[in-house]
Amino acid sequence: MFSLYLETIRKHSKKFSIACVAIIITAIAELAPTYIIQLFIDKMVAGGLTQKIGFAFLFALFMAAAIAYIGNAVLMYLVFGESFSLIHHIRIKIFKRLLAMRSSFYEQFRSGDLMTRMTEDIPTIGYVMAWFFMAVVLDGVTIITLMVLMIGFISWKLTLLSLIPLLIYGVIMYFLTSKVEKSYETMRESVTHLNDQVLEVVEGVRVIRTTSKAEEELFHFKEKTAAVNQSNNAYIKITGLYNQAASLFSAIAMVIGMGYGAQLLQRGEVTLGMLVSFQLYLTMLNYSIWDIASIFSDIQQGRVAYRKIRELEETQDHLSKSGSLKLDHIHSIEWQNYGFKYPLQSQPSLRDIQVTLKEGETLGIVGKTGSGKTTLIRQLLRQWPVGNQGRLLINGQAIEDYDLQSLSQQFAYVPQEHFLFSQSVKENILFSNPTATEQDLGQVLQAADLAKDIDQLSQGLETLVGEKGVALSGGQKQRLAIARALIAKAPILILDDALSAVDANTERTIINHIHELRSGQTNLIVTHRLSAVQAADYIIVLDQGRIIQEGTPIELQNQPGWYADQYHLQQMGGKVNEGI
Repeated sequence: MFSLYLETIRKHSKKFSIACVAIIITAIAELAPTYIIQLFIDKMVAGGLTQKIGFAFLFALFMAAAIAYIGNAVLMYLVFGESFSLIHHIRIKIFKRLLAMRSSFYEQFRSGDLMTRMTEDIPTIGYVMAWFFMAVVLDGVTIITLMVLMIGFISWKLTLLSLIPLLIYGVIMYFLTSKVEKSYETMRESVTHLNDQVLEVVEGVRVIRTTSKAEEELFHFKEKTAAVNQSNNAYIKITGLYNQAASLFSAIAMVIGMGYGAQLLQRGEVTLGMLVSFQLYLTMLNYSIWDIASIFSDIQQGRVAYRKIRELEETQDHLSKSGSLKLDHIHSIEWQNYGFKYPLQSQPSLRDIQVTLKEGETLGIVGKTGSGKTTLIRQLLRQWPVGNQGRLLINGQAIEDYDLQSLSQQFAYVPQEHFLFSQSVKENILFSNPTATEQDLGQVLQAADLAKDIDQLSQGLETLVGEKGVALSGGQKQRLAIARALIAKAPILILDDALSAVDANTERTIINHIHELRSGQTNLIVTHRLSAVQAADYIIVLDQGRIIQEGTPIELQNQPGWYADQYHLQQMGGKVNEGI
């Protein structure tokens, strides 16, 4: 964490140098009134105070206050300005990383955890830098100056005796530091768990209502809220002990200073003005030490926050380092005896996959639930690391040799779990191609069979779909997602069970439109409904990650096995049979 702060200070050395000058001026201006009061009292006791001298003292006090005010304003502007810049820089850096990460990364971090890191941990790092700089430099300069004034110009004996309680406090502060850090991390984790549940409830509120689970979710929420409250109380208790100890030992130091100072005054070793100024200096010293104690507590928060952000930076998805080859066009895709196993599973999800897809062809991928259809697609999209068996080739070259960005640009993908932004219908469709024309928009609306629905929406294309498309039906969401993929005009279109929420007639219409619109282009269609792949050039049937049947639609219809059984069943209006 401190290396980050030093790097920031070096990078903006000019501003921080000005801030240091402002700190020195501010420290002197804040100490000056105490010395002026000392002179004023001694002059008054000596009987030499005149009206002219009195006004001079008042003017000096006013000027010191004005200089301190200006210095503090400049200091806050410079230091906190750089603090906000650091927060902005880290947020952009982490957000870019989140955009680059793939599925394996997001299985390690929940949404609520990522939200906490972005909205709480990053600002904590920035604020701690500002307060740390202020404490080290401003309070450091103040303490050094105070020690010089108290030891050199008042009484070294009085100063050293008064410092004993503060030294004891320093030892206590050292031992409490680790407890503060641990307590803050516990509190932060409890907030993260609470955020996780809130996000899950918001996303699944319809399911919760239809399954009558509201009371159960409320019970879990109360448990998590109680955990947050308990961890907050524990943190307040330890930080309260941490901070209030400063007040206690400061008060003891004041009592010692007052008692021993009175003896020195009786002996004539100090004047009344010196004793009064010493007490004021001691008060300022106590405030500075209290500030440093507070920043030590904040530093523990900063250390926890910094660890959380570094964890995001250092965690790899094994795909962040892609190849260097640029991919301009895909002529062929080939799975050569390909196999893949998810990291946390004991059995492979794909085995011995051998299939080739050439440019302009449509490949149908069918099979029962859990047979590996989506996994096969995810390998092509490089959402997971390349499998440990066989090879996946693009234009005869290993897929991992290609640059991830140029590879991604070749595909338009409609996943099973489509995602819509909380924007208008038009904005959601144009998300994949903001420069598309009105003619392009009209084409994809027709192709996705969505045009007829637009007139029924309250504001047509400008209708807001709500968060995650809550204002649309399941079929409308799917068709909107298909329209968004089509308008991207990518060389390869992938539909992953993207027609499950539409009826058979609508499905047939959409498939026909897609083949017309994308004539001569490459398509992959993953589906349970065999009617969606009747126009495919080639079909593979998966079961437990293996290809158990393959061929053209006509060949498979006449070949005994799962495909023919399902085809005849679905022709008679039956549902997909999950058996083989």
